Amino acid sequence: CVLGAQMAAAFLFSVGKNVFGTYMLLGCAMYLFQDNLIYAGSNMPSYTPKELPGDLNIIWMSREVKEDGNEGTSELKFRVVEGKPLETIKGVAVFFGGNGEGLQSLLYRCRQFSEYGMLTYAPEPPGYGLSPGPMGVTHSLQVAEIVAKHAAEEAARLKLELYVVGSSLGTFSATYLGSFVSFETLVAFFWLVG
Repeated sequence: CVLGAQMAAAFLFSVGKNVFGTYMLLGCAMYLFQDNLIYAGSNMPSYTPKELPGDLNIIWMSREVKEDGNEGTSELKFRVVEGKPLETIKGVAVFFGGNGEGLQSLLYRCRQFSEYGMLTYAPEPPGYGLSPGPMGVTHSLQVAEIVAKHAAEEAARLKLELYVVGSSLGTFSATYLGSFVSFETLVAFFWLVG
């Protein structure tokens, strides 16, 4: 009976050790590869503002917006990456990045779109990078409206189609615009990987 109890204890210890080891291994793998697994855009090649290719610019946009539940207004100010094609402009696009896609990723995305002839605008969400303000639904939707209005005016001036593209979390802003902005195509990828 004592031998059976010892064997059972050894067996349970072995199983527990294996389960714990597997759990630790998976935890380490998630930690090491979280950027690639969770934040789709964070593993993109990055540019610093000093290394901008000639067809990329960082512009500031701002507008007075009404705050939820308040009587007054405040200034919503944020950065936008503008990607201009080196050759003929074939269309105008607004790109909304996903969670974890900061300015460097947006620069890379605009560079990709410009290679296909798209004049692209990609806003940096409030609370990311140097764009001030709290992150939140209200500010994200206000940013989407401001950038879409600017892009729609450019598309009308150039007599070209307007495209709206979202990646991961950015699909929220992209699909929101579909309720009131007229554009040619809505491309709302759940996971847009370079």
